[in-house]
Amino acid sequence: MRRPLTPPRKSTAGQHLTVKVLAELMTAASGLDDLHPLLDHLFALCPSCHKSYDKLRQLTREFRHWDYALVVAEAREAPALWRRLAALPYAKQLLAVETGDRFWTWGLCRLLHRMSGDVAARDPESASQLANLAVAVSRHLDAAYDPDWIRDLQAVSFAYLGNARRLLGELRGAADAFDTAEALRLSGTGYPSVEAEDLALEALLRRDQHRLPEAVALFDRVHALSSSTAEWAIADDDAHDPDRAAEARLHQAWCVYHLGDAAAALALLQEAECLLDGGRHADLALALRSGRVWCALRLGRLADARAELTSAAQVAERTGDRCARLRLTRAEVRIAQTPAERKSAEPALRAAARELDQMDLGVDAALAYLDLANLFVSAGAGDALPPLGGDLLSVLSSRELGKEETRLLLLVQQACENGRLTPALAAGLASELERRRRPSLEWWSASEALPSSAPALAAALLPAAKSSAFG
Repeated sequence: MRRPLTPPRKSTAGQHLTVKVLAELMTAASGLDDLHPLLDHLFALCPSCHKSYDKLRQLTREFRHWDYALVVAEAREAPALWRRLAALPYAKQLLAVETGDRFWTWGLCRLLHRMSGDVAARDPESASQLANLAVAVSRHLDAAYDPDWIRDLQAVSFAYLGNARRLLGELRGAADAFDTAEALRLSGTGYPSVEAEDLALEALLRRDQHRLPEAVALFDRVHALSSSTAEWAIADDDAHDPDRAAEARLHQAWCVYHLGDAAAALALLQEAECLLDGGRHADLALALRSGRVWCALRLGRLADARAELTSAAQVAERTGDRCARLRLTRAEVRIAQTPAERKSAEPALRAAARELDQMDLGVDAALAYLDLANLFVSAGAGDALPPLGGDLLSVLSSRELGKEETRLLLLVQQACENGRLTPALAAGLASELERRRRPSLEWWSASEALPSSAPALAAALLPAAKSSAFG
């Protein structure tokens, strides 16, 4: 059921259309076949009105509702409603949403989705709470909104809840949330933009479950839904979303790379780059550049890797992402060809490992130390290994490392001190650490493949294991 429309009022900006008045006009003209050609003609004549239209389209993409007037009204109202909730502890927030009909608005629910997605990576607990609030709001929307659209909104709410649970490490609970989201979505409008938003989050769960082929298929579907306008533009003109299409291709490239096809991953990265607005998404642009470095290395294209490394390092410096810049040091070591380059790579790699350790990035620090150990062993500098064992000990206290990772690192630390470390063992442990870490666009594996190598490593290091408390 649609809300009654109020007659459009005059613009307060002279003869130009404000966002509010334009929304009222477009809602009143909904279903008019010639509407968009008329608007195109108007906007070609008036840049100011075109600017209002761009703002309105951005709002409708964020809040995704057919009633433009409702979008504008509730988008403006939602921040004030959230401020009232934000002043309360979480338990009282839930109570207020369950009992206070002032909070039962589409706009607040969509704002909660966006906030949950924005904070998820750095604060999954808050993201989960925001998504729970969105689920609660979506249950109380009344006949002022179309029932099919309400089910869409509920589906997206559960998708954001699943995403937060994924980042909390609750993969089973996340899967349950996505199952609920799918059931609700299938009973809703069927609009592609809803499916794309849900599947983009579900694909991340499949990736984190190491079900990479499934993740690849889902990301491919998201890209198709978000980048093609021919099939469903009339039914859902919010489906075309270049940003979502670019991010889907980027994640898809990461999965394909870790499935062992660097050439296909590189092609996907090139597609993503054509779609991505790097100025608005600097983090994704940095991930893309880093991916191109590692794809070129995996393919043996050292000249390309060197050029890509320079570009990636510049993006990292520009964005102030120190962690990304330190991770790229491992690529610099692999690009080094001459004895002089290798000699200069050693102190840079050691400094990067120590800084990563200080940041409590234990996995990255351990991988950098293993690369350093590989340099020593390959150069026949076995006398440099015992001191490196001491460096590895400092990494063992990292909160990033689980029991098995700690055990394996301790064995390697003892192998360094006993002179038993070989390039194959160092590479095997690096592969195992990378296989066990949580998937992320922030890192691209330096290993050729990611098999489960822990048993073989333990057997190879058996002499050291006998003297270990973890053996």
